[in-house]
Amino acid sequence: MAGLATAGLFHKKDRILCVHDQGEQALSWLRRQRMNVITASSEELSSMAQTKGTHLFNVLLAVVNEDELSDDSPATQQMVTAYTLLKPTGHCVMCVLTDPLFMEGGKEKRQERFSVLFPKESIASVVQLPPIETVDAEVLVITKGGAYKPQLPVHYIETPEAFQSACHKLSLKQRIALDVETTLVEPRILCTIQLATEDEVYLIDALPLKDLTPLKELMGNADVMKIIHSKTFEEKVLGHYGIPIVNIYDTLIEARKRYKKTKDGGHKLGEVCERYLDIYLDKSLQASDWTRRPLTPTQRDYAAADAEVLIHLYNYFVPPPAPENLELF
Repeated sequence: MAGLATAGLFHKKDRILCVHDQGEQALSWLRRQRMNVITASSEELSSMAQTKGTHLFNVLLAVVNEDELSDDSPATQQMVTAYTLLKPTGHCVMCVLTDPLFMEGGKEKRQERFSVLFPKESIASVVQLPPIETVDAEVLVITKGGAYKPQLPVHYIETPEAFQSACHKLSLKQRIALDVETTLVEPRILCTIQLATEDEVYLIDALPLKDLTPLKELMGNADVMKIIHSKTFEEKVLGHYGIPIVNIYDTLIEARKRYKKTKDGGHKLGEVCERYLDIYLDKSLQASDWTRRPLTPTQRDYAAADAEVLIHLYNYFVPPPAPENLELF
């Protein structure tokens, strides 16, 4: 299990569900590391599945024999029930004690095999990990589908003319959401800028833009509220480019006011969206290479979604006033 932890498959804040008898050794190790892990019988899993809104897990850990995974076996039924308790974007880490030939055939064959267990639409990806020295099994990581996808039209901006036009249009709005993607090391390089309204999202490729004056004018416009989650980061990044931000509504500050305890969730954007909006963000691309072009479709969706959900959060925290009653009495 130490090898799996080193591979970054689970963390101390994760809620981990461990299933099948062969996982007892893994369970003991995880508990010694003070991980938030539980195991459950088939009956307990069924009970949790009936109220799964309060019993969702970040990681499902299973240690199984390949010959147990038939359609009608108890192990399969237990796995299917446990998978329903996994959060969208969560990971099913399956340690398969089997002949290596079982793993041959490529990604398509593996996904076809596991679609017997889980519906295809609920599987975002199936990845076989390279051999881990301390793990005596083949390890598959099945990422559950259901991550939030942008619902609004997304406009990709990469020319100065389109950039100028977009910033001008946004300057006429009462409020916009702001998010950025950067390199991971200091000094951070601004790679993309995401600006969202109630109706659309602008995904701006900052790398080819030599003049960020239109953005500076928009960020300095006090008539336009900027909705940001953790304003300190955006202020620091844009500050390197001489771009101050005025009139900010920080959803992180509001979330902390409303929910001070972190036992059942913290204040990162994904955690806040889960708690208040019941939507799940795929944060796996947060540390991806945002300097590479072209951006992948998954990167574009990730970036646009992070800005779009800020509009939803604002509307949750500051609901619009009720319409006036115009009836005459």
